[in-house]
Amino acid sequence: MTREEKFMQEAILLSGQSIYNNQGGPFGCVIVKGNEIVGRGLQ
Repeated sequence: MTREEKFMQEAILLSGQSIYNNQGGPFGCVIVKGNEIVGRGLQ
């Protein structure tokens, strides 16, 4: 798995949590600096 795929997988998991918890649409994001996630969000 590439670096980008790893971070995209995390965003996909967040979007699933948003749907499961009925917190909005299927949207998730991560903010990456270097090789570290510095922020997460979902809607």
